[in-house]
Amino acid sequence: MTDNRIISLLQLAMAAGKTVRGDGLIPAICRGKARLAVLSSETGNNTKKKILDKCRTYSVPVLELDAGEFDRISNRAMKALVVTDAGFAGRIDELRKDR
Repeated sequence: MTDNRIISLLQLAMAAGKTVRGDGLIPAICRGKARLAVLSSETGNNTKKKILDKCRTYSVPVLELDAGEFDRISNRAMKALVVTDAGFAGRIDELRKDR
């Protein structure tokens, strides 16, 4: 179970416009704008592999959430996003390591 503070920070990052999703996700990783990638457990195998390979190549940490937890982030239909703000990403990474 993911800490509610992580979900809250991801919701704040989305509201602040500090996330990228959809077609802009891979380019954001490649251009060095992504600070943290967040995947739903329901992300398709091909998409997941593509994102994980890019994250490994560009040293972007990855957080995988259960589908139910990921759905709490936003009411939009999506399976993956990247956080582009270093402050949000750093705090989420700290909370993730504490659990």
